[in-house]
Amino acid sequence: MSASFAIATPRPRLELLSRAPGPAYAEQKLQFAADEEIYAEGGTAHHLYRVVSGLVRICGFGAEGRRYIDRFYRPGEVFGLAAGAEHEFSAEAVTACVVVPWRRRVLEAEALRDGETGRMLLATASEAMARAQAHARLLARASAPQKMAHFLLELTPPGARELELAMARQDIADYLGMTIETVSRTLCLLEREAVIAMPVARKIMLVSRAALEALAG
Repeated sequence: MSASFAIATPRPRLELLSRAPGPAYAEQKLQFAADEEIYAEGGTAHHLYRVVSGLVRICGFGAEGRRYIDRFYRPGEVFGLAAGAEHEFSAEAVTACVVVPWRRRVLEAEALRDGETGRMLLATASEAMARAQAHARLLARASAPQKMAHFLLELTPPGARELELAMARQDIADYLGMTIETVSRTLCLLEREAVIAMPVARKIMLVSRAALEALAG
């Protein structure tokens, strides 16, 4: 995979804070149903969140009213780190999910006192920025098959050859900047070329991971 389009999965660097002694970072776990809003664009960014189970999408709407998805978050990952006082995007549950909210003001105060906490917060912010830049390059430069190849490789752990898609094809379209029709055509193209197989609607088998990686560039 080329450096231009590589999308690294960030490590859950703030995971240790949920078990740290001293100030209570973590609050009670919150449960959300599929498609339920976790926080709204423009809402006050009081918390960061760690995904315990399920899948979360970060999304917004363009000037023309079309939804776009900036990122999917999986168990162990942290989301909701805002640059200012308000959230720039909305967060929604893709599937039923459980998240742990962490009070932002407590984390920020602790970061001033404790260098390790500050470094973890900075690293999380840096990883989020790198991921956003890689996603922007992917949307701007790649063809539909390249985008799909990167998306499938991003979701599949190294060495794995089977992927269960938790999100609908409309979510994939809004993440990759495609139409839902283009998503379906591209998946069918990859299946015809024996790069993937789709035994059922949301299960994808990587028949040739090497071919998928070559396509991704």
